[in-house]
Amino acid sequence: MIDQKSVIIGVILGMVLLFVLGYAIPSFSGFTALILAGILVGYLANQDLKNGAIHGALVGLFTAALTMLILILRTGGSQKIAGLLLILALITSGSYIILAMVGGLLGSMIRKSTDKGTPSLDVIKEDVPGTDEDLKE
Repeated sequence: MIDQKSVIIGVILGMVLLFVLGYAIPSFSGFTALILAGILVGYLANQDLKNGAIHGALVGLFTAALTMLILILRTGGSQKIAGLLLILALITSGSYIILAMVGGLLGSMIRKSTDKGTPSLDVIKEDVPGTDEDLKE
């Protein structure tokens, strides 16, 4: 089941990070933005690794679509560069989907590792030989 709320949050975060990081570090903005958005979505999806990857891929797909839409609107829908924009859209979509999918996997793995938690001190004392209770006997 797709968690639409987390996908929408991831797309919004991905778009904001693309534009903000585009000014700070233009060469790595797409990579960084989609990995971070994918991690957030994978963490929020709160399911297994497969669903984290699916949610991440959806974030990558929608972020790529919105980015291409903005690029087409900025160029004024020029027919002179339509072929170039189509090729750019295919390359960008594929890379954005893969990057966000990897981020979704990472976010799901982070969620799984934090959900396990750490055992309490009482459990540790019971399992360790040579504690105070063993010395009393």
